[in-house]
Formats: sequence, structure tokens, C-alpha cells
Amino acid sequence: MMLAVYIDDCILIAKTEQLKTAVKEIAESFKITDEGQVDEYLGVKVEKLRENRIKMSQPYLIEQILKGLGFNERTKVKRTPAIASKILHRDKEGEEMQTDWDYTRIIGQLNFLEKSTRPDISYAVHLCARFSNPKASHKMAVLRIGRYLMATRSEGLILEPKNSSLELWCDADFSGNWKAEDAHTDRATAKSRTGYIIKYAGCPIMWASKMQTESALSTTEAVFIALSEGLRTTILIMNMMEEMQEQGISMMNSKAKINCKVFKNNSGALNIASMPKLRPRTKYINIKYWHFREHLEQGKITIHPVSTKDQIADILTKPLAEKDFEELKVLVMGKEQGEVYTVLKGSVGNNEEEYIPYGKNKAVLNDEKRDKGMKEFKTRVHSTSPNVFSARGKTPSEDSNKVAMKPRKNQLNERGSNEGDSDS
Repeated sequence: MMLAVYIDDCILIAKTEQLKTAVKEIAESFKITDEGQVDEYLGVKVEKLRENRIKMSQPYLIEQILKGLGFNERTKVKRTPAIASKILHRDKEGEEMQTDWDYTRIIGQLNFLEKSTRPDISYAVHLCARFSNPKASHKMAVLRIGRYLMATRSEGLILEPKNSSLELWCDADFSGNWKAEDAHTDRATAKSRTGYIIKYAGCPIMWASKMQTESALSTTEAVFIALSEGLRTTILIMNMMEEMQEQGISMMNSKAKINCKVFKNNSGALNIASMPKLRPRTKYINIKYWHFREHLEQGKITIHPVSTKDQIADILTKPLAEKDFEELKVLVMGKEQGEVYTVLKGSVGNNEEEYIPYGKNKAVLNDEKRDKGMKEFKTRVHSTSPNVFSARGKTPSEDSNKVAMKPRKNQLNERGSNEGDSDS
């Protein structure tokens, strides 16, 4: 049995009989509200799909962002969150930004969105968040992200658990911000960008796109720094998994498989990481970033090359063309297909289900979400629609159920308050 707690919001994970007993025992000591099986947590909507898949999305936060930007149904959409042919810079001599919306508020909402369910916008959001004195060019970049969200407002992470261990996919863009005109005044043009994705059971659980804190002198060093930064987080997760196993919680193989992009002299980063040898030209790299050697020697970590086209972390290091972006996006976030299978909100014993043909009524569902979804996290169906039907199905797996709880006295009226209000 596991209990996840964030302030006054909790998720209890256990087998059915244990779950009922635990809820009863907790209720004897604390005032709690049994909100049934998880359909929303901290503003994240949770939907159960067929074939043991789960979708996590934040359509209501996206609606707040779009409203804050002043968008409407006539707004033109984009298929990528950033222009592939242009890198955003400080633009010190650029035109001053004039807008009716709060730049920092929108960036804050976008940060929460990308860290929760949208790794596809991580690079674009982090790039815009770097500028404390935004110009008109930065405003246009934020509007570009908004137009992309306009086209993908219903999308999110599709989790499809597989029998695989912990994986780290890491990549780096060597001095990707270089701009000759600004190099003498802007030291950020000399910095490289790290991007990494950590997966467990084939599902992304953590990701990051950020500038490296020091200037790498080569592609090899930039990639090795990215590998080191990603491993710092991965090793903490490995330690937590080992502790959970000691407590009797069944886990998949905790041996981490590290994937590192190989192109040109990137094999140098693999050699440095795999071979315990100090080279004169790379001695300082070995000393500073060799913190994971012990795990490598013990066989807890293995390092493998991966081709450029299969490096999913590439989506976090640079703006990509639409074709490349879409291909990597599917590999990272999954693809929604088949029928949506939603467990409705209710008590532990509530087993109502709805089956909705996904491909035929997407527009109908989107309309319903916009009209009614801001107040409650339920999937509602028009009874008059010929393309939508509902049916009672069998009880979901009795082996494992999830219950969300929170103290009554602190219960919020609207979940949207967790995500911040938006001003138009």
C-alpha cells in the first residue's frame, strides 16, 4: 500500500480490500473526503484508456492560458511550439513589448503545464522564461506557443506501461545559442543546452530542458555534462526504488539503462563515461563529472549508443521542423487511439463506466469540455448524438484501485485555483 501526499491532497494506492480498510482507518483519525477513483489530481485530468493505458492532460489550464492571451476560435493555430529556423536571443536593441496580458503570469502557467503533462513544449517555454526584460520578439514566441496549444489543447501524456526498467535519454545542443553579433556582450551565447527524459516502465516520469551552467569546449564535453546532469536525478530515483523494494513494494528491474546520442565525435562522451581512464585533454571532465563511476562499476548503470533519429531527448534541446517534431513527440508522449475508457468519479464501490468511440466524436467531446468541463472533471455524453454511446462494463481490475482524499475543512471549491488565475 502506498500513500502519496501533496499538502492536503492525497492518493492511496492499494488492493481493493486493503484500500477499503485503510480509508476507514484514516477516517477515524482525520476528517477526510473520499473522492473515489482518481479522475483529477492537482489540476491534472486522469483518464483510463483501453488496453491498460492512461491519459494525463490539463485542458482546463490550457483554456486559462488561451483566454489570458486573448485567443478565440478564429485564432490561427501552429503545428510546432517554436520556429525551427530561428533561435530566440535577448534582443537588447529590439522593440519594446506592448501587450494587455502579463508575461510572467503566462510563463508561470506554461511552466506548470510543461512540467506536468506537456514535455513537447519544454524547450520553447524554458527559452521564453529566460528573459526578465521581454521584448516584442519574446512576446511573439509566447504567442507561438499559445497557437500550438490551441491546436493541441486536448492532448496530453499517454502512459502505456511496459516491462522495461528505468531509462535515461539525454542529449545536448553544443553552443546552440551562438550569435556572433551578441557574443561579446551576452555570455549565454557560449552556453550549451541539456535535455533529458527519464522513463520507467516505458512511461516518461521526469524531463528537463535547461541551459548548462558552464561553457563546454566541445560537443563531447557538452554531451558528457548532459549525461552527468541527467544521472544526478536518475540515481536519486534508483535509490528511492531500492528503498521501496526493501519495504516490500514490488518493482520492475531497477537497473538503469542510459541512452546517449551518438553523432560525429559524440562517441568520445561514451568512451569517457564507459572507460575509467584519465586523458590529459579531458582530465578536468573526469574529475568533475565522474560522480556516477561507482554505479557503473557495480553494473547498476549501463551506457548504450543511440542513433540521431531515435534520440527522443532531441526534442528538448532545439527547435525542430514539423516532421521531426511530430515523430519525436509521439515517441515521448504516446499517441491516442482506439476507444476512450473513462472511470467516472465516485466512491470506492462506484463502478460506472462509459465507452466513447474516440475517432468519431472528437469535436463533440471538445465542445462539451469547453462548455461544462471548467466546473467538474467528468466525461459527459450527449444522448442525442448518433456517434456517442454509453454502456456499463465490467468492474475495473480489482487487484489495484486508487482513491483520492483530502480534508473536508480545506477542500477547495474549484480545482483551477491550483493552477493560478489568468487575466485577459
